[in-house]
Amino acid sequence: TNKHCLPRPTQLDPWYLWLVLGIYVGQVGLYYIDSNALRLRRVIAGFFYRKREKKRTLHLYNEFMRKRVGFLTHMRKKIRRLVREKKLSVETALPTILRYKFPSLFGWLKWFGLGKKQCLICDETENKTTHHCPGCKYVYCRQCWRDMKVRIIYPQSSIEPIKMMVTKPLEGTVVQSGQMCLCSLV
Repeated sequence: TNKHCLPRPTQLDPWYLWLVLGIYVGQVGLYYIDSNALRLRRVIAGFFYRKREKKRTLHLYNEFMRKRVGFLTHMRKKIRRLVREKKLSVETALPTILRYKFPSLFGWLKWFGLGKKQCLICDETENKTTHHCPGCKYVYCRQCWRDMKVRIIYPQSSIEPIKMMVTKPLEGTVVQSGQMCLCSLV
């Protein structure tokens, strides 16, 4: 027989299991300590070099604003292009369709978080501050609605409004405070 060649198993000492568990816990703890230590390093440097910290903060703010303006410009162009190509669509679930087609029967769906539309630009779910565009079926969150910079212009000689992007009013026009969505600008 080959019984003397077989390995003889022995039970692992519980101390080794606790050691392995301690290493894993220590590793997870170091992840949190590392992120806080990097923040602390910046705070300490900001305390001793206040002008440099002010420059850093201003640079980060300007970089954020530059990226935001670029994103908004990109989204405006993308929406206009999609509208022109008639490819602009929002995925709509059955509860949403029922809620908006038959509001008297299915209006209760909003109480359970069902049947809510999403912002066309940032996909934020519909809430109390959401704007429903009067000119189309799309929904915009308050931030995106404000950032679109669209106004309704009423020429004095015409009753029909002219929808356009404005930076300053045209001569002989009255600017109304309302807004229209980008979809109506095409």
